[in-house]
Amino acid sequence: GGKKGGYGYGYSNGYAPDDDEDCCVCGFTSAGRKGGRSYNCDCSACGDDNDDDDNDDDDDEDDDEDSNNDNDGEVQLLSLGETVTCIDLSENNLHGDIPTELQYMTNLVQLILSKNYIEGSIPKLLFTNLTNLHTLYLDENFFTGQLPDQFHDFKYLQNLDIHDNSFQGPLHSGFIQSATNLVDIRLQNNKFDGSLPDDLFQNTKNLLVFLAGNNEFEANIPSSLANSDTVESVQLHENQFEGTVPNFVSSELRQLHLDNNGLLEGPLPQISSFSSSVIEELRLENNLFDGQIPLSFGEEHTNLKVLWLNDNSFTGTIPAELGNLKKLASLKLEHNLFTGSVPEEICLLRSKNYELDMFTAAGCTTNTFIESLTSSLMKKEQDLTCDCCDAC
Repeated sequence: GGKKGGYGYGYSNGYAPDDDEDCCVCGFTSAGRKGGRSYNCDCSACGDDNDDDDNDDDDDEDDDEDSNNDNDGEVQLLSLGETVTCIDLSENNLHGDIPTELQYMTNLVQLILSKNYIEGSIPKLLFTNLTNLHTLYLDENFFTGQLPDQFHDFKYLQNLDIHDNSFQGPLHSGFIQSATNLVDIRLQNNKFDGSLPDDLFQNTKNLLVFLAGNNEFEANIPSSLANSDTVESVQLHENQFEGTVPNFVSSELRQLHLDNNGLLEGPLPQISSFSSSVIEELRLENNLFDGQIPLSFGEEHTNLKVLWLNDNSFTGTIPAELGNLKKLASLKLEHNLFTGSVPEEICLLRSKNYELDMFTAAGCTTNTFIESLTSSLMKKEQDLTCDCCDAC
């Protein structure tokens, strides 16, 4: 770090300058009065001590007052050359466009600009030159526009997080074609649209996380995503995906969020028998799914904590085997076409777990055996008796 203990990048972390190299050790110091970050260099190794140690306290006081920074929080970086491998300026109240000087830091491995007020589009040169990046975090800013075509040049990229911006446009088939090491992709809460190419994830052999909720994606869910045998979390909620859901084969799948797309249809999506015992969250709310819940469902998915099947067109009776889901924290079955009665086994779940958020059925007869077990009107006026509901 700098002399005041600020974040240290550039030549810090053990860099020892050679005679023919830059002899200054530089770092970002504490925030100034206007929210920007000042920049400090120690050039004592050059033979000409630029810092007067006896006056450090006075210098600190002056720097805290003026910060040598009149940019009102705008991002300003000096060109630190090819020696820089990591920049983390997250949560610094930075404004303005992304600095173009970054294009010269060709050995940069980590670039983290999360939770600032940076705006505008991403310069194409940034993607052209920073081909050694392993981690790119631009989340929670005000970026706009489309991702540059050069994005596919990040062949070493492992972690990509650009959620909560205003990026838009489709993702072309080469979006991550060369990024075969990608582990974590987070695109949620943007304005991306169009379809996801069916072969988009064909080369991502180590993918664990793909989060793309709350965008405007449409058409079918890519089969290459469902065919990933490593993915643990898939979140595609609040988009416009349609059609049947491909079978997910991963033995490590723990989260599958497909709720609020509106046009997904067909029977209850199939999940690999190898992952049925590990999946924790299955959210299918507000779509067009139909058919019956298999009797084996409650026996095969005993690790479920969240099960949202509400606002679909499921039919038949509610399987008593759902009572095997002992870890449930949230169960939603309302607004379907179920008939019969709510099984006693489900009522027992509620009696043993008073924190269970449970919305089951509608048009039912009631008593007050269990408080707070509620239900609401089904799509069609069909009676579904419930011995453990206190409201219908």
